[in-house]
Amino acid sequence: MRLIAKRFALLSAALLLLTALASPSSAEISLTSVSWSTVQDNVEFSLRFHNDDFTNSSSTADVTLSAQPFGMFVESLSPPIGTFQVPSLAPDSFFDIAYEVALAALPPSAEVITPPGGGAAKAPPVACQTDRSWAGNVDVFWTGADGSGQSFWHAGAIETCPQGGNSYIHVVMDCQDPAGVSWSFSGLCPGWSASLVVNAGGIPGGAAPNPIPAGVFDGWICVSADGTVNDGDICNFNLDASCGASPGTIAMTGIACVCGAVPSDESSWGRVKSRY
Repeated sequence: MRLIAKRFALLSAALLLLTALASPSSAEISLTSVSWSTVQDNVEFSLRFHNDDFTNSSSTADVTLSAQPFGMFVESLSPPIGTFQVPSLAPDSFFDIAYEVALAALPPSAEVITPPGGGAAKAPPVACQTDRSWAGNVDVFWTGADGSGQSFWHAGAIETCPQGGNSYIHVVMDCQDPAGVSWSFSGLCPGWSASLVVNAGGIPGGAAPNPIPAGVFDGWICVSADGTVNDGDICNFNLDASCGASPGTIAMTGIACVCGAVPSDESSWGRVKSRY
């Protein structure tokens, strides 16, 4: 694990709008964005912290990063994947940091199943020019003299073929609240569809109940695109859920790939399973 870069700057008016996306915090600083990308055998996490006070400087804050398998309401792995410090920030300023973690130190990326072909006789998506980043969760905790805060980030990408059948990404949940997990999708683009299905012996099964009963849920997010979606289109949407009174969101990126004709021997799910 190593620190890559950091910088300070005044926050523009447009970036101020991002503060609404961060989890509530009693601290003067907030976490406005988290993203990551795979670089060879490492994952580079990029975080931005903002001093929300327009008058006073913030105190330093100690930050801890923890990782989880792709899903919601699951326990973080121990030990944490990284720690660092956010320095004192001038009023209405921000701090960017890039933190690199070895893939071997993270939970395995979520398994993906791409279609074996379908209505348009298309092969699995092999021509996507995309960064197939690690699909998982990162929890961020910070504490300082001004207070403490936390923010949870769950993200994954899935490739699919327009008119070529369903693609699936494996997802887990562990909600112990008696009310279980209520869930829904939001932000789907025209021509895109998504659903949640159960895991049936390692492959996608039938529709998941809503709400999902309390306990461990082992399932798949199912994504497809129809003929109105063009090769190369990208759709960003969410799986929103609540475990009792605790909310959760998975940020999904759907990628429509250039797909060719189905080879004559491409006939089983086993041939098209892949991992990021």
